[in-house]
Amino acid sequence: LSYLPVINQSKVLRKCLIDLERDSRASRDYDRHTLVLTLYSECLGKLVTRKETRVKALEAETLRVQRRFDVLALLSTTFESYPWEKRPEYSKMFEPLPLDPFSPPTKRKMC
Repeated sequence: LSYLPVINQSKVLRKCLIDLERDSRASRDYDRHTLVLTLYSECLGKLVTRKETRVKALEAETLRVQRRFDVLALLSTTFESYPWEKRPEYSKMFEPLPLDPFSPPTKRKMC
């Protein structure tokens, strides 16, 4: 992974994150999610400092990742002594990441 350009690293890690969030077996594995989020966040930080052309989209993606990271920190400390099967499923707490982080956000109809 370290041999790839930063933009490609972020694409690989983002795919890993999306796949991990879809996998119901890993939804209680907070450490694995934290690891992937940390690596992906580092890549996003490198892209923002390189003055990529789509800074707003990168900042929005960074905010989505940071929210997930904050929730994982809370869950990890709160439920560390609980049995695996009693932990809340992390991946159900968020909407999935958009397939394309650079596409404009879609407006959802509110009831």
